[in-house]
Amino acid sequence: MEANLKSLKEGEVVTGKVLKILDKEVIVDIGYKSEGVIDVEEFRQVDGSLGVAVGDRVDVLLEKSENADGYVVLSKDKAEKMRIWDEVEKAYETGEPILGRVVDRIKGGLKVDIGLPAFLPGSLVDIRPVRNLDVLRGQSFRMRVIKVNKRRGNIVLSRKAVLDEENAEKKKKTLEDLEEGKIIRGVVKNLTEYGAFVDLGGIDGLLHITDMAWAGSTIRRRSSRSATSWTWWSSSSTGSGSGSPSASSSCRSTRGRRRPRSTRPRPASAARS
Repeated sequence: MEANLKSLKEGEVVTGKVLKILDKEVIVDIGYKSEGVIDVEEFRQVDGSLGVAVGDRVDVLLEKSENADGYVVLSKDKAEKMRIWDEVEKAYETGEPILGRVVDRIKGGLKVDIGLPAFLPGSLVDIRPVRNLDVLRGQSFRMRVIKVNKRRGNIVLSRKAVLDEENAEKKKKTLEDLEEGKIIRGVVKNLTEYGAFVDLGGIDGLLHITDMAWAGSTIRRRSSRSATSWTWWSSSSTGSGSGSPSASSSCRSTRGRRRPRSTRPRPASAARS
């Protein structure tokens, strides 16, 4: 017991066992000369219930070795924050992504909850600029820690870094499988007057408007609250196709190939000339 008494220091995280749950305090045994107390509100859940029971083992921070009543002052919340700080610093050193939830939009970017408040700059939210950051509120993403200052409580994240790495892997795989004449499937990412840019998996391809269908194409947009997407089913290898929007886009690689001449009859006026 004496060895335990000497080894415990203020500011140290230890594991204790819940002995009693009172109206305002939770009594915890950490093997010290007296029991420790924790504010019961530290165990309060969102729905108002207590997330603790007698006999539970909890990690706590030793704040003060003894208060006026002779109890050891403990904190579960501060122990949890110290654990999260350790995880954040480890993620920063190793480059391992962490999961965070967007809480609010603030000046210059987004406020993210990773167990601790963190900042995601607007320029690092996505590979392409995001015009309306408000639509990301409440969503969870994998992000990389790019800056940590524990003394100031400053954590900066980047989702773009994770997406860049994922796209690099997709691009490598796509290039390995890509070959002329192969039918591939992609998602339309952007529209122009002359066609659509299609994401084939880490790499974009151009689908010219004249190659969307044999009977001519009209670019149309389908809008939703959070985003706008456009997709087509292009003509098949036999030369037939509807050119109508669908859930995804399938097209044939035509690199280095000449488009077949139209078989539609010419107008009479053109034939006479």
